[in-house]
Amino acid sequence: MKSKRNILLLVTTPLVIPSFLIAASCETNAPKNTQNEEKYNAKLSELMNNIKKIEDKDIQDQFNNEALSIIESKKTDPKIKILERIEALLTEINKKLQGNNNPGGNSNPNPSITPEPTPTPQPSVSPKPNPGSNSNSSTFKWGHWNILNFTGNESKQKDKAKRISLLISEEKFDVLGLTEVVEENGIKKLVEDINKLTNSNLYSYTISGKEKGDKFNAGSAEYVAILYNKNKFEPIQFNNGQVGYSYKDKFNDNLGDSAAQYARPPYGVQFKYKLKPNTKMTFVFDHFDGPGKPKKDLGEKMIDGIGSFEYREAKHLGNVLQKFDSLGNNAGNIFFAGDTNIKTGREKKTFDWLDKYGGNLGYKSVFEDDKKYSSSLSTRGGFANPYDKMFYKTDFKLTNSFIFDIYKVAKQGDPLYELFKKHGVTIQDGKKIRNQNILSDHTYTVAEFQVQ
Repeated sequence: MKSKRNILLLVTTPLVIPSFLIAASCETNAPKNTQNEEKYNAKLSELMNNIKKIEDKDIQDQFNNEALSIIESKKTDPKIKILERIEALLTEINKKLQGNNNPGGNSNPNPSITPEPTPTPQPSVSPKPNPGSNSNSSTFKWGHWNILNFTGNESKQKDKAKRISLLISEEKFDVLGLTEVVEENGIKKLVEDINKLTNSNLYSYTISGKEKGDKFNAGSAEYVAILYNKNKFEPIQFNNGQVGYSYKDKFNDNLGDSAAQYARPPYGVQFKYKLKPNTKMTFVFDHFDGPGKPKKDLGEKMIDGIGSFEYREAKHLGNVLQKFDSLGNNAGNIFFAGDTNIKTGREKKTFDWLDKYGGNLGYKSVFEDDKKYSSSLSTRGGFANPYDKMFYKTDFKLTNSFIFDIYKVAKQGDPLYELFKKHGVTIQDGKKIRNQNILSDHTYTVAEFQVQ
């Protein structure tokens, strides 16, 4: 009982506790006063400590799910077998930790954990020269970046925040959506730093609430921030009187849930284009439900290799964008960008409402469903999947688009490496870019348009 109380106490503290510990605290058939009990508790504690050492959030979640499966099997499997499974998982975690510390080393992945796609090199599609979007009245640069558990915390993410502000300043975005933001104050400080770096007061931002779908746990909640160039864009009210709107509607997913919601509500803002005041545009951003094992406790299942939650979010997105268009009095010029977690080869099945797949809503895609447009970073270097999508409905001309080569920041001699060095935030090892306190496990996407 003492160990059980200790675990329950941990759950009540303000820490991110793996879900398998919660399951363990509720276990009623744990061995009592036996050698196996002591060994079980010791191994469980070791497992907890080792999982917490993993910096990669997705890998941590995978091992967490494996541990939860072990706990649940205690009801039916012999105790000694449970201990063997825990020890096997510990071995696998230790290999993963050693691999992180020794990037050149090899490790054999646990066959029960879905292997990561073979990393692809940086996309061969190179950006065209920056047309000077901040000074050209007829063009604007739009982008999106998932900045991985961004807090801007001074003790852990000070250097990360500086790297992000440097890259944004160099790119000269006019509208940029930032997802996977977990602290609003971090965005405030980020924008202040960007304005200092550009010796201007050019940028401002809007931000959603920290929101999630009703059925999802508190850890799913995130902010969406939209940074914008004040010389070109001015947020205006939708016809519901709000500046900025989060789509929290319930919908029928046609998979058995008539009250489905997004894991994190899409957030959008309508802007007046100040250089042509009669022109209005709406920008919507979102971070879909995460990939990996389905959340069976919420009724999720796998569909063609992707979770049914991100599947339904993709299928329903066309309706979401129509809702935003309606809120903007059908002014058109709707732009969506976000981390969709939809793998290569699944776009036609999920985003079937796009024009290129026979849809009739008028939406086009900036990028093709191809590995060369991958934007998520592999643990082994290179890129893994084209999770980050950009869709639009407008008569404006798309003049340029690219996936930013984020690995340049760790290449000696590259101007961005030298820029980081100048500000004391150098990254020496490209594989560490994806660490949540270094930079991100996604690069950013960019599209430029000429206003007609």
